[in-house]
Amino acid sequence: MSLQRKAIREALVACLKDETSAGDAVESNRGRPAKRFGSESRAITIYYADEDAGVSKGSEAYVHEYKRTIELAVEMHAARRRAQGDDGDETDDAVDELGQELECVILQDTTLGGAAPGGGRYLRTEFDFSARGRQLIGQAAMVWEFVFYTSADVGAGPQSLTPFQRGVLDIDAQPPQGEVDTDDVTVDTSLPQT
Repeated sequence: MSLQRKAIREALVACLKDETSAGDAVESNRGRPAKRFGSESRAITIYYADEDAGVSKGSEAYVHEYKRTIELAVEMHAARRRAQGDDGDETDDAVDELGQELECVILQDTTLGGAAPGGGRYLRTEFDFSARGRQLIGQAAMVWEFVFYTSADVGAGPQSLTPFQRGVLDIDAQPPQGEVDTDDVTVDTSLPQT
């Protein structure tokens, strides 16, 4: 499951890189943008905000599959040098512009190329602004939710969480004569091997 989280985060990085005014300054590590972030620049940082899981298939007693919902924060940074009489409006405008750009890019494919098969949706944005000397820094973290599924069979390790096998049992619960006919029971055992 952690590999799927990483795949979703990396797919989001790839989706945004060179597609916004932040250019290739898109990272999935909170420490990296500071190194690339100059006095007149824009950058994006992507990191985990939260995760929730529930039963997708099966029951609470016998789980077959989990539906996982991961929240990723897409933090936008816009910095510039303050001019005399500057009130910071242009910095806020730069963050708004960057937010609009990344929202348009993500909404083109909310499955992130299949990495998040359950799709994604925008949840909220959290804003911040700071001034350090002559440098104005605007920040906003757009939180996005992405859904994916994992098998409850974790006995074999992470490799068992790749596309998992499923069986289908089809039973006609009410045969016309009121008796169980073995012709009404179908068990599909032709499962693909991974």
